[in-house]
Amino acid sequence: MTTLLNVARFLAALLVGATSIANGTVAADDTELCNTSAKNPDEAIPACTRLIDQVGRVGGLSAIYTNRGTAWYRKGQLDNAISDFSQAIQRDPNNVIAYRNRGLSWHRKRQFDSAIVDFSEVIRLDPNSASGYTDRSASLISKGEFDSAISDCNQAIKIDNRSVAAYQNRGLAWHAKGALDRALQDFDKVVALAQQSDAARNNRAAVFIDKGNFDRAIEDYNEAIRLAPKDWRALSSRGEAWRLKGDMNRALADHDAAIRLDPHSADAYNNRALVWRDRGELQKAIDDYSQAILVNPLYALAYGNRGEIWRLTGDFDRSLIDLNKAAELAPKDPMILTMRGETLRDRGQLEQALKDFDKALEISPDGAVVYTDRALTLEKMGDLARAHADFKKALSLPSAKDPATTRTAQETARARLAALEAKLSEENAVVELRFDSAFGPLFETAP
Repeated sequence: MTTLLNVARFLAALLVGATSIANGTVAADDTELCNTSAKNPDEAIPACTRLIDQVGRVGGLSAIYTNRGTAWYRKGQLDNAISDFSQAIQRDPNNVIAYRNRGLSWHRKRQFDSAIVDFSEVIRLDPNSASGYTDRSASLISKGEFDSAISDCNQAIKIDNRSVAAYQNRGLAWHAKGALDRALQDFDKVVALAQQSDAARNNRAAVFIDKGNFDRAIEDYNEAIRLAPKDWRALSSRGEAWRLKGDMNRALADHDAAIRLDPHSADAYNNRALVWRDRGELQKAIDDYSQAILVNPLYALAYGNRGEIWRLTGDFDRSLIDLNKAAELAPKDPMILTMRGETLRDRGQLEQALKDFDKALEISPDGAVVYTDRALTLEKMGDLARAHADFKKALSLPSAKDPATTRTAQETARARLAALEAKLSEENAVVELRFDSAFGPLFETAP
């Protein structure tokens, strides 16, 4: 599932009229083109460059650099954008828009600490700016600092109680923390405020999936697809909902359509591979995971999922290579840690497997699959009491999220728990017999 992070829209600084210089007047056409940097970057960049060359040391350069930086951002040339925004800030340390836009550029480069520094400067310069708080919350979410993100969104809502970005980002943070009802409340508010927002529907659908309400999720994805029929993400996400409902044909149809819309979508390949896995077509799953990695070499989940398939085929060496790479890219992902633990257990590296399961449960303490996996490992290690406790814990947890996987784990836990209880009962009986036979004769010879 892909969650859509709402980063506020990128703003361009507007030049006010023509800028006068010592040797004449700046061309009005260049000023007009430079002002259109967000919409027309290809023409704006040379126009802004001509203005910079003409203006020299005369005032107005900060706004011109800001606009050219905006154009570079629109073209995806983030280093050039950051350089221009830095020039703008150097010439006007109070240029709020330059700080904000540079922060958005850092965020897009995934340099979230630098983004947070710039968004904090926006808040300092304009403490009544709701967008400063929502922008910073987006970077905090990306760093996994959900409580701080929620605090920023709360402040943004105090400033503007109709801020769609604030409700949306707070919903994402609640969702990440597992507070599904609170997330749902925020996304309901987003849908009410922005009825034409496909992102709002996608995000709410993701919560419905985690609550196990796949029909409601599909309803929201249907509406998201109606609002944005060319957005592959909603199609692939709906395909995942169909998979979780057990309708593999509809799931494949949606993933195929998503890939046709964007053949370079790593998520769509990853999601389609999940269907192949569930259908037992493991080579097709490996092919799709490999394609996802080819498109995005930093895609931790695709490495993890492919590692799981290698384990299922019995190729534990390849499995561990992929899962180590996944853990390197996403060291706090409990799913990846669990999958690596399974491979380590199957390789006989029980102590190392146990460390991965322990760490996964520290991060996400409500995983029935992880408790079952840890119990199986403890059972292999001969620690039957702890295994017994983990199997019981696995059975006590809800199975709404990904019910097929959880159900399988709980079926395993139920079967092993019954076997363990029978074994423990036999061992107790043997102990009792030994006790009786040891002390019985002494009692019989007593006077």
